[in-house]
Amino acid sequence: MADETNSLPRSMDWWQKKFIDIATGCSDALLKDAKKFPTYGEATQYVRKVNGMAKGIVDNSSSSAGMKFNDIVCDLTLHRIYEEERKLPIIRGESDGD
Repeated sequence: MADETNSLPRSMDWWQKKFIDIATGCSDALLKDAKKFPTYGEATQYVRKVNGMAKGIVDNSSSSAGMKFNDIVCDLTLHRIYEEERKLPIIRGESDGD
C-alpha cells in the first residue's frame, strides 16, 4: 500500500469530476423515484418535497453542506425533468379554438 501522506494532492479536474459524478448519481436516483409518478407535475412536486427536507436549522457545517448539496441535486433533477418535458410534442386538437 502506498504512503498517501507523501503523495501529491489530487488535481482540480479530479475534484470537479468527482463532484459531478456524485451529484449526477444522486440526481439519477431521485429522478428514477420521481418518474414513478404518473405525471410530470407530480414528479416535480415530489422533487420539491425532497428539496424541502433540507430546509431547517443548521447547527453545524456538515448540516449546512448537506442542505447545499440537497439544493444542488434537486435543482439538477428539476432541470432534467423540465428538459424532458420541453421535448414533448404539442398536442393539437379540435378544441384549440381554431
